[in-house]
Amino acid sequence: MDHIGPAIILSVMFLGTALVTFVFASFRLRRKILEAGKLEIEPEQIKALYHVSQNKLSPLKWGLVGLFAGMGLIVIQFLPFDANTTLPWGIEITCIAIGFLIYYFVAKNMSSEA
Repeated sequence: MDHIGPAIILSVMFLGTALVTFVFASFRLRRKILEAGKLEIEPEQIKALYHVSQNKLSPLKWGLVGLFAGMGLIVIQFLPFDANTTLPWGIEITCIAIGFLIYYFVAKNMSSEA
């Protein structure tokens, strides 16, 4: 439990840096568009600058990843292992990878049907 504090701090610092970078890059892009003067831009294109498109299968992906991550934690709970081994990490990463692979095959099948 002593390692959770630094992990949280590192995560917050990374996400904060990513958010600031995204906001700054978006601001610079919009400013350059405005400085370019009058352009032949349709209203739909302007709306696209402010709207981030979302994949319809995104909730499925994160649901599967969360499900398999939870299953990995449940499996780890019932396995006897030494505290200094990396076995729990391997089990958790393998379960998360299985979740991503299942999502990949489901998305592939859905795109081939469409």
